[in-house]
Amino acid sequence: MLGEGIWRKIAGVKVKSITKRMKEKAFAASVNRDTIRECEKIGLPLEVFVEISLGAMRGIADRLGL
Repeated sequence: MLGEGIWRKIAGVKVKSITKRMKEKAFAASVNRDTIRECEKIGLPLEVFVEISLGAMRGIADRLGL
């Protein structure tokens, strides 16, 4: 089933790997890093933001069509 394959793919993504790769311009090149860093201005560490985001994406992976 397509949804299960997507779930496994997203499920394997780790917060540490996302935060580390955010420094690479080629990784998620269309993402505005300044916008993402806004979370830190309100006291939400980047790692926590990424964890929340990944959790939300995992919950709707089949609808995102990743």
